[in-house]
Amino acid sequence: MTDKEQSKLRWYCRRGMRELDVLLNDYLENHYLNSSSEKQITFKELLLLEDPVLFSMLLGNMEIENALQADIIQILRNSSKTKKNKA
Repeated sequence: MTDKEQSKLRWYCRRGMRELDVLLNDYLENHYLNSSSEKQITFKELLLLEDPVLFSMLLGNMEIENALQADIIQILRNSSKTKKNKA
């Protein structure tokens, strides 16, 4: 991934909700590069969702039918739990 691509993704990870900001950037830094191309595409698609929709998915208030989206959301949830335990 080029610096330009990484900067663009980092920009899309910036959200109106601090919680999403932290989790999305964590995924980008720690999981994105090692993910399959399909998961990378899916992550980019998730970044296009509005904050309330994405937050609803993270809280489990919305059914996720796409298996790749569900995998990424689970990673984000696990990251959130890890961060809470460290605090």
